[in-house]
Amino acid sequence: MEEGKKDVELVRCLYCGRDIPDNHPNCMHCGAPSHFQKRGRLDVQKKFIIYFIILTISVLLLAFLLPR
Repeated sequence: MEEGKKDVELVRCLYCGRDIPDNHPNCMHCGAPSHFQKRGRLDVQKKFIIYFIILTISVLLLAFLLPR
């Protein structure tokens, strides 16, 4: 494999069933949006984890600080 090139996997389009590269935003055969894009998913997962941790800490602080 040459340096600088990324590994491109083929995935199946959910609408037409043909193989498309996983880094394309749309199916080149039917134009449907691709749901298999790798970039961006990690950012969403990281944001979700951060928000979940903040929410959990906030709830625990409220539980301990409120009068019983």
